[in-house]
Amino acid sequence: MKTDLLLIPMSARWADMRAAALAAEEAGFDGLWTWDHLRDPDGNSDPGVPEAWTVLTALAEVTRRMTLGPLVLNVANRPPGVLANMAATLQTVSGGRLLLGLGAGGNRRTPYAVEQAAIGQAVERDEIRAQRVVDAITLIRRLWAGASGFLRPEPPPPIIVGGFGPRMAAIAGRHADGFNTQAFHPQLGALGARRAHAARRLARATVARACRRRAPHRVALAALRRRRDPRGGPAPRTGTDMTPFLTADKAAEVRDRFGTPCYVYDRAALERMARRLLDFKVPYGLTLRYAMKANPGREILTLFRDLGLHIDASSDWEVERALRAGFPPDRIQLSSQMPSAHLAVHLRRGVRLNACSLHQLDAIGQAAAGHTIAVRMNPGLGSGSTKRTNTGGPSSSFGIWHEYLEEVKALAARHRLTLRTLHTHIGSGTDPNVWQRVARMTLDLAAQLPDVVVVNLGGGFKVGRMPEEPSADMNDVAAYVTRELDAFRARAGRALHLEIEPGTYLVANAGAVVAMCIDVVDTGKDGYLFAKLDTGMTEITRPSLYGAQHPIDVMATGRESAQVVFVGPCCEAGDILTPAPGDPESLSPRRVPKPRVGDLVIVGGAGAYCAAMSTINYNSYPQVPEAMLDPDGTLRLIRRRQSFDQILANEL
Repeated sequence: MKTDLLLIPMSARWADMRAAALAAEEAGFDGLWTWDHLRDPDGNSDPGVPEAWTVLTALAEVTRRMTLGPLVLNVANRPPGVLANMAATLQTVSGGRLLLGLGAGGNRRTPYAVEQAAIGQAVERDEIRAQRVVDAITLIRRLWAGASGFLRPEPPPPIIVGGFGPRMAAIAGRHADGFNTQAFHPQLGALGARRAHAARRLARATVARACRRRAPHRVALAALRRRRDPRGGPAPRTGTDMTPFLTADKAAEVRDRFGTPCYVYDRAALERMARRLLDFKVPYGLTLRYAMKANPGREILTLFRDLGLHIDASSDWEVERALRAGFPPDRIQLSSQMPSAHLAVHLRRGVRLNACSLHQLDAIGQAAAGHTIAVRMNPGLGSGSTKRTNTGGPSSSFGIWHEYLEEVKALAARHRLTLRTLHTHIGSGTDPNVWQRVARMTLDLAAQLPDVVVVNLGGGFKVGRMPEEPSADMNDVAAYVTRELDAFRARAGRALHLEIEPGTYLVANAGAVVAMCIDVVDTGKDGYLFAKLDTGMTEITRPSLYGAQHPIDVMATGRESAQVVFVGPCCEAGDILTPAPGDPESLSPRRVPKPRVGDLVIVGGAGAYCAAMSTINYNSYPQVPEAMLDPDGTLRLIRRRQSFDQILANEL
């Protein structure tokens, strides 16, 4: 948890706010907030109320480490298009430390309505003011994306919506990255449920100090001095935002016992995510298949086996791996880009087959006439966080194009195949609207396949590795799927069993890489500061491949911060850990404590598509070890570091 400080502007002077900010940074607080009000609602503030954005901009220049944000800006006070540029500018000035708080402003029953009237601003009905927040966020994000040459913040600051009721909590869940409300709100639990989507994406708790308006900064300064660590520095670091299971002490234990780099997985987090999805509420039954390509390690497979998960295998080799981990054959389904070379073996064992092309469908029919199988269709639409993670639509080779459905039916009839399961998977996208449209398109296809009693909607449920990245709200997904399945039953008279195939969602944030800073170089005052780590594309290929983002924390306290580009050890210009989002060709420095050689560094979000997708042995680097952190705090080695002899073992 992070602890922030609220600077109350009523009766405040700039000199006091500046002093409080400097003391807060020295004491180890994580962030500063101030209110967006223009007058004291009591009407007796002698020096007046400093304007929030001007104060935050000034504080960006006098502080170096803490995040900064308004709690929260009334979107009616500043045109959203102008605000987008203001925020992008402050993000640049602050070195990426802005948290943009937005709200609807007080309603007509609050004292702040007087403030709005005084500046000629009408106070609209609640629903109009709430919609104004949605419209503002939509426009701001569009302009931040580089529309029409507008300033593009790197990275875009997280947006936190403020409010007191379910309407604003829901807006935060759908459109923002976090939700701010009172810590002692009488309906806090209900609001938390409404904004669960946002809460998972922003691991931050804001602490607002309820100081009297008279001289609040003198109270705050005294509190700040008490907050200081008895050794004279900031409070010791306990963990990271996106990798809370790895403390600095635990990372040091990993280094001392297993060396760096080393993958570490949190068993408790793996089990928690699996149980969450096993509780996915749908009306006619659920099969949860783990997309094992995300991370096929035996320890993870056996955990999911014992919890009752099934397997989505993407190759003959993954089928064999799942079998050796103890999965019964009938809990494994093969959905492979490459036609299987072992159809007869799979059929004899009872492995389930999914035809992913017309050629595969014909081959399965020749080998397994009269069998019951699945068929994968490309519904004509896809969604990916990048083009390289989009597995649907006309630019994707995955599945059978939907316009060829009659050919599918003809081949099935020729080989007396029963198409029991209809499968689609459109990619790891972030747009829930596209996912919902594809779900409806899939059911429209199912209506034309009378033997289908199972619909598999694949995976691709987005989980935010970075605080500002969105995550799929699985409660919303379940509610939508339930409505669609009920409607299908009413139309077609069939109750469809649901299968889903999450991979990233289950394991991404349950893993990290513990690494070491091995060198620090720069390219002059107009260039970049680079921290070279002993990990890079050999363990975490995603950033180099498609500009994926991973949280990176330097395990150091009490230092000045710096804008740092993290790179790996390979003799490869593309070995970059901090590219621009979605753009592996560009650099995106991170604001972190200035690294030194020997520092421990944690790269988070490494549970999925890292060990499984690593470019091991490039530059002859060995495959690195993997460890499991058990709930009792014990670290266990689950894969040894590859030896040099093992690298050469298969050469003749």
